[in-house]
Amino acid sequence: MWWIAHGEHEIPRDTAWLSPRERAVLAGIRYTKRHTEFLTRRWTAKRALATVLATHPARTTACVSMAT
Repeated sequence: MWWIAHGEHEIPRDTAWLSPRERAVLAGIRYTKRHTEFLTRRWTAKRALATVLATHPARTTACVSMAT
């Protein structure tokens, strides 16, 4: 079992790593705190998936959509 944690300072500034569905959800989030939490959760989950698949996150992030 692994423990993965990421802070908001590690989240990429652009949203190219999000799927189109995730970008649409993000656009509907009004509050900064929720916006940051959404991005942090998505980034951490996608990094975890990339670790398990032994690939670079840039290859998996935009094509994978995390269900809420």
